Amino acid sequence: MFKKKLLIVFIIVFSSAIYADCEHRGRWYPEGTTMGPYVCINGQWIRR
Repeated sequence: MFKKKLLIVFIIVFSSAIYADCEHRGRWYPEGTTMGPYVCINGQWIRR
């Protein structure tokens, strides 16, 4: 039982790291969002 709970917690914590969202002025945007000349890539705003 303990191993199942530990596995679930592990999956939840590390699955959120897979999705690298970007933050801008307190709001979160998904990967690939374009905002002006910037694109959200790997959790960072990159200028195109």
